[in-house]
Amino acid sequence: MGRRRKLLDKAAEVMRPGDRVQLTAMAKLGNVAARAADSALIGVATGVAVAALGGGVGFVGLSQREVYIVLTDQQVIFFANVPSTGGVGKHLASFDRNRVSVDEPRGSLFVRYRFMAEGFTEPVELTFPPIPPSLRKQGRLLAAALPRPRPSN
Repeated sequence: MGRRRKLLDKAAEVMRPGDRVQLTAMAKLGNVAARAADSALIGVATGVAVAALGGGVGFVGLSQREVYIVLTDQQVIFFANVPSTGGVGKHLASFDRNRVSVDEPRGSLFVRYRFMAEGFTEPVELTFPPIPPSLRKQGRLLAAALPRPRPSN
C-alpha cells in the first residue's frame, strides 16, 4: 500500500462526517522552542480539537521533525513521520480550518511559513524542502488554501 493511501486511511480515523480531503503535504516542523510548541498546544482554545502524543505533550521535541499534513474542507490534521521508514506515524493534532492562519510563504529554494491556530502563543514553522519539487509545490498550495492572520486592532 502506498504512503499516500496509508496517510488517507489514518486521516479517515480522525475526520468528521462529510469531511473531504483537499490536499496532502509533508513538511519539516521546527524552528520553535519545544516549550513554546508545548504551551501552544496545551493552550489551544476550546473548540479546536487537539490530539497529542503521550500524555498531552503535543509537538514537544519535534523540532525539525518531518510531519504529514492533511488538509480537509474542515480541518488541518498533522501526523508524525516515522523516521526509520518514512511511513505515517501517530496522529499529532487536528485544528479547525477556520481557526488557523499562515503568514506569507517565503523562500524560493525552501518554502517556509508560520502556522498559527487560535490559542497558540507562538507560531509553528513549517518548511517544505525543494526535493522532490512536489513537496515545495504542496507547501505553496497549502499556504494558498489557508487564510492569513487577521490584523490586530
